[in-house]
Amino acid sequence: MPLARLFWRDMMLVGSAINVVALVGAFAALQAGAAAWIVMAVYLSPIPWNLFLFAAVWRTAPREPEPWCTAARFAALAWLALAVLL
Repeated sequence: MPLARLFWRDMMLVGSAINVVALVGAFAALQAGAAAWIVMAVYLSPIPWNLFLFAAVWRTAPREPEPWCTAARFAALAWLALAVLL
């Protein structure tokens, strides 16, 4: 898969949308009075997907001749940090 498609579509668009859905779901569970462990489980549920996307971008970047590959690797790292913290 080309790095540009993996980075922009899969990570930035789909991955970010999944994180937002998990965040909204966690807030909804919190508002509904769910137990704290359920809220945290909903909130942290996309972490395996986030790690997979990060690893895919990190491993794909050196194979591409594009000049922005190194920037894509570090942008993926920043995205992962934000996805886990927010």
